[in-house]
Amino acid sequence: MEKKVQGFEPQSAGDYFIVHLASNIAMVLSVLILIVGIVALVLQFRALKGISATPSDILRTSAVTLIVTFSLAMATFLDHEDLKSAAPVFGIFGTIAGYLLGSAQGQKTE
Repeated sequence: MEKKVQGFEPQSAGDYFIVHLASNIAMVLSVLILIVGIVALVLQFRALKGISATPSDILRTSAVTLIVTFSLAMATFLDHEDLKSAAPVFGIFGTIAGYLLGSAQGQKTE
């Protein structure tokens, strides 16, 4: 004889997945950082649309914003050991950002 408990309905697997993702603070922070980065990109494109920006200016600002956003999101999501192994990736990101910003200085001095 089966007893039914009032007000209890079994949850689906999808409900457990959403609860698991929402309870992971690193995932929530990474998503928030990505949202802020997307908002920053939209604001940059709107600001650059109003002025006569060259394609290299647009590339430089958007690339630096993307590098910073994804680096922060990745650093937030990874734990300590994984972050150690991802250090070369951050080095490459820094090199690319430095090149883009340095090439802007070279164009202004010429």
